[in-house]
Amino acid sequence: MLKILIIDDDPKRFSFFDQTVIGKFAQDTDVEISTNARDALQKLEKTAYDVLIVDMAIPATPWANETIRNGGVEVLRHLLEDDALIRPHYIIGLTAAVDDEPEVTNFFINSPWVLMRIGASGIDWHSKLVSFISHADTVKNAEESLEYGVDVCIVTALSDPEQSAVLATEIAWEDDPEYLDSNTIIRRGLLGTAGGHQLTVIASCSMRMGSVEAALLTSKLIARYRPKILAMAGICAGMEGKVAYGDAILGSPVWDWTSSKWDKDENGNDRILPSPHYLECSREVVSRFRALGQDVGYLAQIRHKWHGAKPKDALSAVVGPNASGPIVVADGATLQNIKITQNREVLGLEMEAYGVYAAALAAGLPRPVVLSIKSVCDFADPRKNDEMQRYASYTSAQITVEFLKRYARELASMLCK
Repeated sequence: MLKILIIDDDPKRFSFFDQTVIGKFAQDTDVEISTNARDALQKLEKTAYDVLIVDMAIPATPWANETIRNGGVEVLRHLLEDDALIRPHYIIGLTAAVDDEPEVTNFFINSPWVLMRIGASGIDWHSKLVSFISHADTVKNAEESLEYGVDVCIVTALSDPEQSAVLATEIAWEDDPEYLDSNTIIRRGLLGTAGGHQLTVIASCSMRMGSVEAALLTSKLIARYRPKILAMAGICAGMEGKVAYGDAILGSPVWDWTSSKWDKDENGNDRILPSPHYLECSREVVSRFRALGQDVGYLAQIRHKWHGAKPKDALSAVVGPNASGPIVVADGATLQNIKITQNREVLGLEMEAYGVYAAALAAGLPRPVVLSIKSVCDFADPRKNDEMQRYASYTSAQITVEFLKRYARELASMLCK
């Protein structure tokens, strides 16, 4: 059954719902009506609706004497811009205007939503609206019937060195890769847990670095395989003095550090105002990663097994803020600027985690538990070298797999319902 919000100052217009919608696609208590924009926005802060139906001409407040011609558009603009509002899955606008309203028409042309014109008789738009609601109900029922597929999906930015390091772990990989689609290769494997169970694992990598590529890949993997745990492994820059080469950072929160507003100050000078949107791991993931980070014996063992040149510092696994952005940073100043202007506790800087988290959190049910464990290969300055990239890829892969061995089943039993 659906949850539906109607925003219209003439609720009698929807009396036909009693025969066509109530009991078929929604319970009577799950169809709510707001007669003004203020009340609707308050509801959208608290409730996740499946369908939003909004008239374009609505009052701004309960005490307003007149409707605003484009009041519905203003509500939808709030939905686009205010992260505190819960965006419904399906949105349809209604207009009784005989002539085109350019602001309304242009808004819907540039949005993924539908504008429906209300006919004089009402019969045509009634049936169209019921068909739309029926479709939303069918999609919701199909989503709710989905079940988890594999236990774990491991995503990396590139095939080398990150995915190569994952494929070199103790996971028992099948010999032959398979294709998810015409351009996406996956690998399947099994991972034995500390309790003697077997986890089914798939792994895949993007063809290019960056959050967009990572988000697209993640969305495809979730839609096809429905993993319980989605983990990203790989490399990142670190805040020198807080982390060392090879240290693994569980990113929480992660955000796009380039997200901002560009305008001019009171003197007419150009300025950039950061607008970070934070995404976090669950507390259950964070607490267990901190427990792993306290196992200094295991971390020393991982460092000892590396056959290449080792940094002088002991290996650590920590939790902290991780900034994502579409830029390879090597200027020695940007990470410090992010610390000053966006998050004074920032530990890492990389290019994909925000896209992975966003794709996982936006997925339909059943959605995965998401995490990113990336290891430090440089300090966002010119001192970059391939050897540290390989060492960091190795520590990230090893620590990610160990975390999954110890905690994946427990996390799935708690969080994947």
